[in-house]
Amino acid sequence: MSKSEEEHADHLRSILGVLGKQRSFVGLASYYHRFVKSFASIATHLTNLTKKEIPFEWIEKCEESFQKLKTLLTTTPILALPQKLKVHERNYPTHDLQLVAVVFALKIRRHYLYGVKCEVFSDHRSLLHVFTQKDLNLRQRRWIELLKNYDVTIQYHQSKANVMADA
Repeated sequence: MSKSEEEHADHLRSILGVLGKQRSFVGLASYYHRFVKSFASIATHLTNLTKKEIPFEWIEKCEESFQKLKTLLTTTPILALPQKLKVHERNYPTHDLQLVAVVFALKIRRHYLYGVKCEVFSDHRSLLHVFTQKDLNLRQRRWIELLKNYDVTIQYHQSKANVMADA
């Protein structure tokens, strides 16, 4: 029970904040369900929270499900995307292949990345200068225009220090 109207508003904001975060996590996790063995059984307690007829009550089993899914979804095998090159992409120089990988990743996750600051870690140093290069071909210019739609920064990490560079 809240003791004042202000305290009640604070309680309501915190509950709605948790509810929104948990529901968005379940939605994101559901996208990757095919990569997680026994996803449905692990996520049962979380998916039940999204049903209208069931009151939102965060119990210990929900926390366990959340932590387990979070761990499973943030390991390298889940994050790595198999990417087969198209016929015309096989002739791209390494710089362009690295750049197209960034563009591809941003496109498929655009729903989650618009309006959010995101960092791209690459073991390809030339990507650091992609926004300041003067001589770009039409393909590279098109990709740069797409990158400008996002609040993205590209950071360099050496290959041996960056185990997730290609994930």
